[in-house]
Amino acid sequence: MSFLREFAARAPGRPIGTMLWFEFAQTACGFMGAFLFGLRVRGKSNIPATGPIIFVGNHQSYLDPIFDAIATSARPPRPMARASLFRFPPLGWLLRSLGIVPVRMDGGAMTALRTAIDELAAGRTVLLFPEGTRSSDGEVAPFRAGLSLLVRRSDAVIIPIAIDGAFQMWPRQKSSPRLGGPVWIIVGEPISSALSKEWFAEDPDAALERIRTKVCELHSACRARVLSTKDDH
Repeated sequence: MSFLREFAARAPGRPIGTMLWFEFAQTACGFMGAFLFGLRVRGKSNIPATGPIIFVGNHQSYLDPIFDAIATSARPPRPMARASLFRFPPLGWLLRSLGIVPVRMDGGAMTALRTAIDELAAGRTVLLFPEGTRSSDGEVAPFRAGLSLLVRRSDAVIIPIAIDGAFQMWPRQKSSPRLGGPVWIIVGEPISSALSKEWFAEDPDAALERIRTKVCELHSACRARVLSTKDDH
C-alpha cells in the first residue's frame, strides 16, 4: 500500500488506474525513444517529489511532448492535445484513456491555461512551451506571456527543461519523422515560487527573458552533448 501512496503522490488526485496506464505508455515510449531516436536524459534528480511544478521547455518538434513526458516521469504533467484528434475512434479512445485534455484551436490558449491552473492548484504539474509553436530553425524563440499568469495564480516552482536533436528528427517543414538521433534533454534546477513571483512583479518582460535565458543555457548544453555523441559514432 505504501507503494501505491507514493505512486499516487506523483500526481495527487489523479485516478490510480489512469496513472498506471499512463506509466505503462510512458515506459513503452521511453524504450522506443531510446531505441529509435537515441533519446538521453539528464537532470531528473532536479524534480521535487511533491508540490506543483511548471516545466518550461523549448519546442522543436511534434516529438517534444512525448520526450519531455519521459524526462519528467517522476512527476508526470497532464498532456493536452488538439480536440480534432479525438474525432478518430481508436486514437480518441487512447487519448482519453491516458487522461489527455482536448484543447480546441479556437480559444484553445485560455482553455489550456485554465486547465493548467487547476492542475497546479491540485498540487500536480504542467508542461508549458512558451514559444507558442514549434521552432522554425531549432533555436529558442521569444517566450509569450501565458507563463506570467500561471506564476501569479499558483505557488508552483518553475523547472526549465531543454531539448536538442528533435528538430533534426522532425522539423516542422516535414510531414513525418526520420529515425536516428541522438536527442538530448536536460532538466534544470528549480526556480522557487517566491523568486519567480518577485521577478514577474518587478518586470514581467524581463522575467520571461530570464527564464528563457535559463532554457537557452540548457539548450546549448544539450546541443554540445548532441554534437559530442555524434562525434563518438
